[in-house]
Amino acid sequence: MTDGPENTRATAIPASVRAALKLPAADGPASRAIHEVLEVPMPDGTVLRADVVRPDDDAAHPALLTRCPYFGAWRPMVAEVTGADPATPGLMAGVLGMQAGVSLDRAVAAGFAVVAQACRGTDISDGGFRFYFDEAADGVATRTALAALPWCDGRVITFGNSYLTTTQFTAALASVENLAGMTAWVSPSTYDDDLAMRGGVLLEGPSYEWARQQVRTGLWRDGRADAPQETLPEPVEDFTPYLKRVGIGQAARDLAAAHRAGGHVVDWVNHPLHDAYWESVAYPTGALADLDVPTLHMSGWYDLFQGGTLRNFTAMAAGAAARGRPGDVRLVIGPWTHLTFDGHLAGRDFPAAASTTSAWAS
Repeated sequence: MTDGPENTRATAIPASVRAALKLPAADGPASRAIHEVLEVPMPDGTVLRADVVRPDDDAAHPALLTRCPYFGAWRPMVAEVTGADPATPGLMAGVLGMQAGVSLDRAVAAGFAVVAQACRGTDISDGGFRFYFDEAADGVATRTALAALPWCDGRVITFGNSYLTTTQFTAALASVENLAGMTAWVSPSTYDDDLAMRGGVLLEGPSYEWARQQVRTGLWRDGRADAPQETLPEPVEDFTPYLKRVGIGQAARDLAAAHRAGGHVVDWVNHPLHDAYWESVAYPTGALADLDVPTLHMSGWYDLFQGGTLRNFTAMAAGAAARGRPGDVRLVIGPWTHLTFDGHLAGRDFPAAASTTSAWAS
């Protein structure tokens, strides 16, 4: 596992990513912690695996959990940045920095165990990946398993942004048992209007490009050749002439045929209007209000999921206020995009607007 898809090789790693990882010090608290790979069987027998870094003592600790479908692409990148072997146990726990703005050293020193689990069918986990539909059951089963471990005190706090909020919300809406808190950055709420499309028109990035990358990573994970350029073109500028030639319907079918990780785009194409399909993957306002879980929501003024984050926050904040605990649900919005939180945008600059400075001071 020394090389991943071309876009994850060391030459493509931006300086911003290196900084966002908040790498632990060579002799810091994380270096003295236990690093391991944790296997968690799901109810259907599928084994999901997680990189774990936890304090090296006999105490029980709260667990910081993220569930992510991107580790297959990120693992070679993180290994290159850290100078580690990609198979190093605990390696992906280091994404805590870019997913929650907190370094691994700080988390371990504060007495947290950090658990970074690869979603079903991705990276080192078994099974087959399906967008959205396995995340609720897998997330609840993982929380239950963690809470029962001798080194966990029964409290699990989930974290992560974008799809990593899908893994949080779907599981939370299914059950809040052992869920002590969530940090949900840049989260959708309705998967058609927030994520897939605007006014019934599919957005190229969240639909084709996202699925294309998942398909490429899935093919590489399975030891299969990448899809031919004439079938699933990349880079993005090659997609427009391809669409003109075959149409979005055929493009979606090509994704699904190449790898099951792209199969959901066919469903999106087949449901251009808000219907029962989209309702089945939306977060109901009432259910969000009933979530009795302390939650930090975070978004950017330039984030394409800003509407979803605001809807999630508004519903949860109303529920928290009704329970007499309005401080349980917080919202931070800054001059950021979906992926960048440093205050530097194309043609604009917002001094002192990095998420790790201004946001946490708010």
